[in-house]
Amino acid sequence: MHLFVLVHGFQGNQYDLRLIQNTILWFYPNAVCYLSCKNEDKTEGDIADMGLTLANEVTNYIHEHCPGCQLGRLSFICFSLGGVIARAAMNHLDSGLTHKFYLFLSCGSPHLGFAYSGSRLVNAGMWAIQQMRGSQSMTQLNMQDAEDPRDCFLAKLASDSMLSDFEYVVLMASHQDQYAPFRSARVEVSPTVVDDGLMGELQLDMARELLKGIPHQKFFRFDAHFELDESSLDHMIGRAAHIQFLENYHVFRTLCSVYPQFFI
Repeated sequence: MHLFVLVHGFQGNQYDLRLIQNTILWFYPNAVCYLSCKNEDKTEGDIADMGLTLANEVTNYIHEHCPGCQLGRLSFICFSLGGVIARAAMNHLDSGLTHKFYLFLSCGSPHLGFAYSGSRLVNAGMWAIQQMRGSQSMTQLNMQDAEDPRDCFLAKLASDSMLSDFEYVVLMASHQDQYAPFRSARVEVSPTVVDDGLMGELQLDMARELLKGIPHQKFFRFDAHFELDESSLDHMIGRAAHIQFLENYHVFRTLCSVYPQFFI
């Protein structure tokens, strides 16, 4: 049995990922998909707590629906903040499950945070969420949860990365996506960032830690380009490309048909 755990993003819910689930099951009807739901009302809280909640949720589901030796492979498909939550969950899973890790696929997940977001509008929105709603997760993603950036949650999470335990690691991003910085979603650091003092060095160290031990033949970066309605409100606020990972059927249809090794 190959279990795919689908993890929603900030202020999302399990139904956000139904199209991805349905596409996988259409191509691979023997797969088992579980839509994570226990963090639906908690995404403004501590990412570490959400990781523990997800780990417990996955463990309970496996005990109830994949008893004994029925589970052969365990994969995570994540959207936005869900990619960071899933990484936070991995250290809480039993070693018997980590040995079954197969695919880690994130879509528009800010693995390196929002420190180098290029959108002033999005940055203003993040600031408003932090100030008015006290969103801890946004503070963590902006790497403002500690005086020394090296002590922030994202930096510590990167140093505990378990991505190298997966058979395949796939990072999807879009240049059009203003909610998740392109290079952050790809775990990639530009030369200009590297030269940016302590924060630049930290970004480079985080990227190295996250990708350490992953064979290049098992690591994939995909850049999605979408046809967008430039008159829509979502486009004006920079959200349109971000949600296309959830709403564009062609993205996962292409993955399922061209890269069957990810899903078998």
